[in-house]
Amino acid sequence: MSVAAGKRKTPPKQESAKKRRKTEDICAIATTAPDDLKKFEMVKLCQDRRWKGFSKFNKVALLAFVRGKITEETTASLVILRNVRPFLKEMREKTEIVNDEDVFSLEAIPPTHLLRIRVNKFKIYQFDVESLMKYILSEGKFENPWTRQPFSDFDLKRLQSKFFKCFPQQQFMSFTLQGRLYMLNASTNLGSIRRSLMLDRHQEREQERLVNYLEANCVTVFNLIIDTISDLPCLERDIVNCILLYIVNYHVPQLREHIQDLTSSSPARGRGYFCNTIVHVAATAFEFEESDIRRDMLLAVFQILDRSYRRTYRVILMSPSLVTAREHRSELFTV
Repeated sequence: MSVAAGKRKTPPKQESAKKRRKTEDICAIATTAPDDLKKFEMVKLCQDRRWKGFSKFNKVALLAFVRGKITEETTASLVILRNVRPFLKEMREKTEIVNDEDVFSLEAIPPTHLLRIRVNKFKIYQFDVESLMKYILSEGKFENPWTRQPFSDFDLKRLQSKFFKCFPQQQFMSFTLQGRLYMLNASTNLGSIRRSLMLDRHQEREQERLVNYLEANCVTVFNLIIDTISDLPCLERDIVNCILLYIVNYHVPQLREHIQDLTSSSPARGRGYFCNTIVHVAATAFEFEESDIRRDMLLAVFQILDRSYRRTYRVILMSPSLVTAREHRSELFTV
């Protein structure tokens, strides 16, 4: 066998791909010259359009099926155009371009940096993509600076793609919002960053609400201790000692437990409230006369809280009134 006889003349893949008819051409031929179509072309058309039920037909039935589907799509498109065309005409007539200048620099917007965002169907706001991106990344406000309405994810996606197209050298950007570092590139978008910020803000609000609730519990128990002691009438020492034992064994541990919960949620506010509580108990005690038994009761409560603070933070609170309160020796229940 010769070498020439052994070679097969097969057309290259690129050449065969060029000879293939496009979907639009197949649709046109199906309505004008259906005899020129081949069955595999009609099958390819049905697969591209995702029509179902074509596999059971022969060539003649498949041609009728294709022509019927094309007629349905043409009729549907005409109906849609007939209904949409008046709306589009109304939008073109009533659309108003609100601004010609940049909202931040009050200068003309370069045509290459121009971004138009439609608001309320008939209003278009124009922005400079560079200044708008700087505003969003510096302030953390994903909103229209004219109307203060938040941008949609679609508008943010358009802004990001336009910005990267105008500034290809800044495909990777890092910025800080609310003390957290973010990266903006092709794999991340402004919409996901906004959702992350909204989640962080929601968690902060929930944390603040929890801290306020725990602090309110501390205030309730503390006021109960102060009011119980301050409103006591002149009673015998044994009865007062029993009342003090109840306060020390029930209310004071409850107060310390609430302060511990507050400290676990917010260490700064928990420690500050603990310190203010001790100072307030000592100040309230010295409002009574030295012979008043309520003064002894408040100073006994003060000593318990003061020792608990010292054990927790390894710090001794210093002030003249606190030093005087520590030197007090009561004849009541020894704490």
